[in-house]
Amino acid sequence: MLKKLLSFGLLSLLLLISPKFASANSEVTSQSLEQLEQQQESIPSRKLALIQELRNLTNSEELFEKIFNIMIANLPKQTSQMIQNTRGRQLSEIQQQELDMIMQRVMKRMVALIEEKVALKTIHRVVEIHLYNKYYSEDELQDLVDFYRTPTGQKTLAVMPQLTQDSMKLFNQLFVPQLIEIQQQIIQEELGDLN
Repeated sequence: MLKKLLSFGLLSLLLLISPKFASANSEVTSQSLEQLEQQQESIPSRKLALIQELRNLTNSEELFEKIFNIMIANLPKQTSQMIQNTRGRQLSEIQQQELDMIMQRVMKRMVALIEEKVALKTIHRVVEIHLYNKYYSEDELQDLVDFYRTPTGQKTLAVMPQLTQDSMKLFNQLFVPQLIEIQQQIIQEELGDLN
């Protein structure tokens, strides 16, 4: 039973973070990494230099890594909570320990495979350059560079990881209970009583 619930919880989590879910809610077209890299060759050199300077000023790579690590660190707890709440009753201490061990093992393996198979830093760099080019003119990029050189810009960068973490935590506190309620309703409709 615990493995079925774990499978359901992981599936639910993957649906939330999957590319299909993300692309269904945006106008992003399907492009390969190579296509995005080729498109960057057509960015005017001054604009590309401003984008690179902005990325350097914002410590983009470091910030991305911190936010990614925060997300990964929160996944086991969120999934465990979703599974436990979906059951509609508390897990026994032994079941909770087993679930925690499974989640830690799954997350450790997932992170290892991501590090092995996915060029996250390259993807992040290419995506960021693509989007800065898409949404900002050269003048706007210069304004951003100027802003991030100011004390307020530097403070914005300094608090961004904690602001993001607090934002995710508060969002989850407000959203996850509603999501669990919806999941319980669907499970009840589709599968009947799991207990």
